[in-house]
Amino acid sequence: FKSAELAVLSDYAPIPPSLSFAGAAAVPAAVETATRALDQLGVASGTTLLVNGASGSVGSTAVQLAVVRGARVIGTAGPANHEHLRSLGAEPVAYGEGLLERVRALAPRGVDVALDVAGSGIVPELIELAGGPEHVVTIADFATTSVEGTFAVAYLVFNTISNLTTQEAQVACFQNAAAQLDPGGCFVIEVGVPQLQRLPPGETSRV
Repeated sequence: FKSAELAVLSDYAPIPPSLSFAGAAAVPAAVETATRALDQLGVASGTTLLVNGASGSVGSTAVQLAVVRGARVIGTAGPANHEHLRSLGAEPVAYGEGLLERVRALAPRGVDVALDVAGSGIVPELIELAGGPEHVVTIADFATTSVEGTFAVAYLVFNTISNLTTQEAQVACFQNAAAQLDPGGCFVIEVGVPQLQRLPPGETSRV
């Protein structure tokens, strides 16, 4: 393939020297995901937002965008990333057992909304802190999180199944999707399957 000499774009931005081409290519996905989640939650000036998984790509992006909107942000992360979160404008708390108490030490009345980008079965605690499921968005806990109502089609989009690394979690995801269906409904699974002819002899899969 030849390199293009000219590209016609309606929107573009130069790549900062600190980013590789691969890193820059990943930025739009993180920004769009974080922006859609914040919009869904109605994050604005004065909002207290809890981000579970605040040090990852989507989480740290959500922190920065929320701070720009004027929100107060509390972010969960391992202790090694707490100073980084402070530099982004968030108040860090450690994840794991005792999270409810640690968040309430910072926000005694709880938070207005919560965003889960890390999973790990934390959604029930986020619902408790935010005052109801309508105040929580998760992009990670698709194996157990449910919504009100049923649907004719449930779409398990790209990476939904492959991001679940145990059979138990995958079965739980199927059961969760089936529970959201109308009688006679179906769910569609989108997943990439490796082309076996490109694998070395004797190798049946590759991660």
